[in-house]
Amino acid sequence: MEKVNKLSGLSAVRKIIIVICIMALVGSISLVFGNVQHFIIFMIENFIVHRNISDTSAVQYMLKILSCLGSVLSALGIAVAILLPKPDKIEKYFNILVRRQLFGESIKNIIVAQPFLLISFIFILYILKNIFLVLVTSQFDVVIIAVAMPLHIFLAFMLYRGKNKNMVVYLASCYGILIVSCIVNAFIYDYSWDGQAYHQVAAIRLSNGWNPFYASLPEESVFIWNNHYPKFTEMYASILLSIFKNIEVGKSYNMIFFVITLCYALTYTSRYQKNKCAIMAISLLFTANPVVMAQFFTFYVDGFLGMLIMTLFFACMDYERQRDRKDLIIIIAVSVFAINTKFTGFICGVVLIGYVVKQLVAKKYKQMFIFILSGILILLIGLIFTGYNPYITNLLDFGHPFYPLYGENSVDIISPQITEKVTIKNFYEMYPIQRFFSLFILNYNLKTLPFNPMKLLYLASHQGYDFPIGGFGLLFVEICIFIGLIVLFTIRNKKLVVYKELLFPVCLLLVITIIIPDNWMARYIPFFWYIFAFLIMASNYTTARNKKLFYLLLILISINSGSFFIGNTMNGAIYTMGLKRFMAEIKQYDNDTIHIVLGREYFKHSIIEKMKYHNIGNHFIFIEDDTILYTNGVSRSYIRGWY
Repeated sequence: MEKVNKLSGLSAVRKIIIVICIMALVGSISLVFGNVQHFIIFMIENFIVHRNISDTSAVQYMLKILSCLGSVLSALGIAVAILLPKPDKIEKYFNILVRRQLFGESIKNIIVAQPFLLISFIFILYILKNIFLVLVTSQFDVVIIAVAMPLHIFLAFMLYRGKNKNMVVYLASCYGILIVSCIVNAFIYDYSWDGQAYHQVAAIRLSNGWNPFYASLPEESVFIWNNHYPKFTEMYASILLSIFKNIEVGKSYNMIFFVITLCYALTYTSRYQKNKCAIMAISLLFTANPVVMAQFFTFYVDGFLGMLIMTLFFACMDYERQRDRKDLIIIIAVSVFAINTKFTGFICGVVLIGYVVKQLVAKKYKQMFIFILSGILILLIGLIFTGYNPYITNLLDFGHPFYPLYGENSVDIISPQITEKVTIKNFYEMYPIQRFFSLFILNYNLKTLPFNPMKLLYLASHQGYDFPIGGFGLLFVEICIFIGLIVLFTIRNKKLVVYKELLFPVCLLLVITIIIPDNWMARYIPFFWYIFAFLIMASNYTTARNKKLFYLLLILISINSGSFFIGNTMNGAIYTMGLKRFMAEIKQYDNDTIHIVLGREYFKHSIIEKMKYHNIGNHFIFIEDDTILYTNGVSRSYIRGWY
């Protein structure tokens, strides 16, 4: 009787969530039955891929995985909806947590300090790595860590001198985040094509002694990209590879900058919202960028670049407000990172120019001069020094700093890869504005209209790290509609003033989105997400109507971004298990010669590195043959077979 009363006392929102979770639970359990699997395969063949699937065993295996995962998440959702305390009690717990102190320092202050501490440590590592490379010193990464830590501690104590008495707590939190991010990434392998094909290869070569200041790799296979693309993430990964002997630790930069973005989001959201639950929820929505979620456990750098640009915005806003030297260091550091992450990282210059113009219009000439000086330092450090390879070497050898994408001997690597993934007929014949709106819709037909349940058929397949169409997720258009309604009702309630501070960064984000080539592809404009995230952050939720809209928005973003994160994590876990199973098989033939058949020969570098980590002493001969089907189902290890 008590349980019945408890259920009957639930709010309408919780009851809706429970009903949805029960339906999801029933649907997840049904996926284990053969008839349901055949029906889903039929629907995929006729409505998604428009062809017969030759090997349905991989799809059936994936459906079983989805069944287990969906059942667990649905059951968890039901339990949370029933057992989660009421909002007023949760708010009370959050207030206690925020006020709680760790060794005399509040959690709020620790959160505020983390962006500078984390970024400055990585910046010191990167600068030291480049200095040692210029000095033609190899096998020195242990020394870099040994030198970087005391320098970092000294810098922190100098800049925080007199402002707090518990610097040890701040630093311990910083190093704790770094260690946890490394540990988590060590257990989930990168399953992505680009990650294994050339990002890991560059990191491995750097760790083994390659010095890009003075030498180039052979102009063959993936080495062309290693020679001529920016290398910040690869240099960071090479340091950690030398220390931990595990290449997967090197992709921890995604998790570290996710934490940095979350810390900034918590700090800024607290300026607009008073409710601690709302602050946490909005901050998580802010950081749940679908591009970031899709690439979280990979060596891809698109989502990472989006977080760098967002960090730059926050640092510029902070410097305008308080003129702190720490913010200037962050501005310089993340801009150097951006330039040396991707060619499109130069949009950090557009952001800085925007803030220079803003200071000029406001007649704040001193701040304008400081932004200009920062830009000059960024060019000197990021372009002339750390970016010597590829920018200066590309210019000297091939006449263009952005070779091989531009210049006389440019290579088009994008069109062949994207064309086969485009889901819209006659896509390239469309006007640019039509292609841009493909961010919101998978195809121009009735099946993909907003709020159409048929869209959910695409949910299981729309979890990749490299979607050219609808890259912000299946429900992105619905999310934008709800955000638009919340903004409209906020303005109608005469709360327009709340958007005043964020109007400039929102407009500047829109400008850099427009000027990026191929801006219809989400991974090229990951910062587009933050325009809507800013609007969520500053909107008014005191009215009952906006509260209900916010709850629905929370559900939509959780499903949309959550599907990317779950898909990314699941694919990484499946790949990890498949590769470990393969290594366990060949380890039984220790000291024998093993022939490994790969779809592409350049995957061998990543695989060999993992073999070394697991102490497998076989002699390997790699054979390239992309005509053989995968023998390990959906493990995505790129190993076609072995003998």
